Amino acid sequence: MAFSNNNIVNIIAKPIQHQQSLYKPPIQQYDLRSSNIIVVPRSAVGCEPSGTLGEDPRQKPTNLFPVVTQVLKSERPALDVFGSDWETCDGTAVRDYIHVVDLARGHIAALAAAEERPAEMAFRAYNLGTGRGSTVNQVVESMDKAAGRPIPVRMAGRREGDVGVCVADTGRAERELGWRTGMSLDECARDTWRCIRGAVVVGV
Repeated sequence: MAFSNNNIVNIIAKPIQHQQSLYKPPIQQYDLRSSNIIVVPRSAVGCEPSGTLGEDPRQKPTNLFPVVTQVLKSERPALDVFGSDWETCDGTAVRDYIHVVDLARGHIAALAAAEERPAEMAFRAYNLGTGRGSTVNQVVESMDKAAGRPIPVRMAGRREGDVGVCVADTGRAERELGWRTGMSLDECARDTWRCIRGAVVVGV
């Protein structure tokens, strides 16, 4: 897809540390008259489905999937689960995990939609996620199944500042981009495990 100089589109993918429920994008830094697209992904997980390309965090990970990965690789003795008394279906916290393939498709959809967007809608922000989320226990169960063995878990108290549920409101992306996630939590776990078993990793 080619864009002329009069139709330049900037896609800004907000990093993980800005994905809190009360996060407000610094709108003033963008020219609202130009075609700026802010894509706000939730917790991107999984790996390229063939298992040949994944990630290897350079710093100590705190997000659930990379920590589970370290446990499966025997780099940690167990997964610490913070809080079992949240108001969720099983008491563990809910987060919105999106497969990296769905995330890539979301970026493509945002670019494609920019071609047809009227001038008064030049600046748009989109949340990309499932809109539902999964509990820590559900993630552990999916990874157990993918790996064919149980993941050691240690229950701990809530961490200060944590919230029980944090998921994306994906309504605008669904309405304007015709986009929604297509890959399940089990597929996220399957592709993560396939990558662990022998991947070319990219440090991030």
